[in-house]
Amino acid sequence: MIFLKEKFLLTTKATITQIEKSISLNSTKLLTAINVNILHHLAHSIEFKKTYGLFDFINFDGYYAIIWAKLIFKFREVEQLSADILLKEIYKLSELKNWSIYALGGSKDTVDLFASKIHENYPKTNILGHQHGYFKKEEEKDIINEICTLHPDILLVGLSVPKEHEWVIENKDRLNAKIIITCGGYIQQTSAEGISYYPSDWIYRMHINWIYRIIKDPMRLFGRYLIQGIWFLYWLPKQYLKYKY
Repeated sequence: MIFLKEKFLLTTKATITQIEKSISLNSTKLLTAINVNILHHLAHSIEFKKTYGLFDFINFDGYYAIIWAKLIFKFREVEQLSADILLKEIYKLSELKNWSIYALGGSKDTVDLFASKIHENYPKTNILGHQHGYFKKEEEKDIINEICTLHPDILLVGLSVPKEHEWVIENKDRLNAKIIITCGGYIQQTSAEGISYYPSDWIYRMHINWIYRIIKDPMRLFGRYLIQGIWFLYWLPKQYLKYKY
């Protein structure tokens, strides 16, 4: 099994503590998240399982993933810590500690707008640079060299699953960033809907943010969530029986 209990960061406090430690030690650490989409990829791709297993730390993004973690690993308390929740905390701290950030992902217009919205809400946040995620292979070297030269404390990579994980593992030794965080569609969502793109915190408390996302983007998400939700309900009992201890 690729999951080690010590890789899971169960709370915001534990995650921020680890980020602070990684930045202070100037060592490259990789942070990703887990949700039903990730679990689905892990169950169907040996190569992705190998890639994902090379990440140092894992947050829980999605209530179904929390159910899985509590059932398989017997965790009592697990916080849902998606990119939008975690990064708000990071921006606040970055203003106090002068952490530098580089963002990679989304379209050109999207990532430009993303950077501007972060500055609107957190004007002291030091965004060293940003780059869209639709670069060609021949452009990749220049992007990596730019990130390496700027040496950000935090690198956000929002490409897609599994592309963002594969890209991070392939290039982590050349990126010269202290902590690299995969963030999926966060850059695009933030640029379109702002820093707080869910209308109220109760959506998180009720664990229905996925329903809100389907309503906002049914053409793209309804089929994915339906298929993966049904798959999860079939897959979870088998996992429980397999790893019961």
